Amino acid sequence: MADTLAEIYRNTLTESSFDSNGEATIVTTNSSTAHVIKNIQAIDTDSTMLINGTLKVNDFDVVGLSANSSGSEIIAPSSTVKVKTSTVPFTYEDIEFTTRRSATQYVTTSDAKVNGITKLSNIYVSNNTTNASVTAGSTRDVYAPNIGSNNYHMVLYDNYGSQSNKKVYTDTGTEEFSQTQSYTPAWFDSRQHFYYYGDSTNIGNASGNGINKVDIATGIATRIKDNTGMNGPSSDPKMFGVLDANNNAEYLFMWSEKNDNGGGYVYNISTGSITPFTNASPSNTYGSGMTDNRGWYAVKRSNGSYRFLIPYSASTIRFYDWNVGDVHTGSTSYTAFSLSGSVEQFATSTAAHSVIGTKFYYLNAQNQYVSSVDFDPDTPTVSLVGSNVHYNTYGNDVTAVIRTPSSSTISGRSYNINASLKLRITGVTST
Repeated sequence: MADTLAEIYRNTLTESSFDSNGEATIVTTNSSTAHVIKNIQAIDTDSTMLINGTLKVNDFDVVGLSANSSGSEIIAPSSTVKVKTSTVPFTYEDIEFTTRRSATQYVTTSDAKVNGITKLSNIYVSNNTTNASVTAGSTRDVYAPNIGSNNYHMVLYDNYGSQSNKKVYTDTGTEEFSQTQSYTPAWFDSRQHFYYYGDSTNIGNASGNGINKVDIATGIATRIKDNTGMNGPSSDPKMFGVLDANNNAEYLFMWSEKNDNGGGYVYNISTGSITPFTNASPSNTYGSGMTDNRGWYAVKRSNGSYRFLIPYSASTIRFYDWNVGDVHTGSTSYTAFSLSGSVEQFATSTAAHSVIGTKFYYLNAQNQYVSSVDFDPDTPTVSLVGSNVHYNTYGNDVTAVIRTPSSSTISGRSYNINASLKLRITGVTST
């Protein structure tokens, strides 16, 4: 066999170079050809959207392609060399912040994300419509229209007390699901499901109170947890959830009544386990000022810890830090975060607000713009998300809905993505 110093491979890999598994075949050898790789030069051309490829020889990982490297690697005869990436195919998502304009119209400000990175922001539409007429409810309305392929519509409304209605409508306005048990607030996962602690109305063979899950796209409810250890629903109940780093539902936090000595419970959505996160009644743990007539929310920080958020007044958010396994005791202390001026303060602190990632979203008092507080840093930071006025005909509620844009929507946008991997491999070729 003859040995030759050679350039084994040189090209630029783009999104179209990779198959649906995120693999691009770059070199194949026949039965009489072999290579020995000596040097690899790799350049990711878009610093905001890295390919982060891995070189694989016969499906074995050899080296990451995030920088230049040197060494020796044999590519035997009848071998295949690929570049593998988890970046491609790109994942497209829109984070849509929704407020209601009328029974059939709603307003949205959206962020368009690619692989979790915001590429387009402040996409404003003032006249989205539904065929179904969905009326408003009470103090706090959580509204998610056009969910699933059949465009079902969800509305959850409560007054932090006895009134708590949950409804799913078809696009023709027919009620596909309805549950109106008193003292049973619900939590929407920002995608396709909501959860609540309550009775077995419209839930097959379930009986008594338990944790229930409703698929908005079908209007079908299922019982996911009996025997929670909580009392029956009563005064000042709470349910709030948290999303993981991929914006999928991770935990539900709840108590059925503020004076339940069983305390507050956390339900692990993936494992089905339920454990206390307070060792006394919520009113004793946090005080009646925190448990009465206020919403609770949760964020997961990048360090893996969690924060419970309470919009306490027009200008203040109080929060508690929590880690998995923590049990809050009597008179647990909180941290108060102040919102400065009407541009930061709540339009209505008791309205429905939303959490996506580490950020808490609401409508501000100055002009009903979508605003956010990022609770990832030790000291939270405030910013405006949009620069367009949201209607407050039905109140200052804002609901975040995570959607997958259609292929036509994606192709009609300019995301300004230039992700590619310039790759040069040199070494010895034997034939």
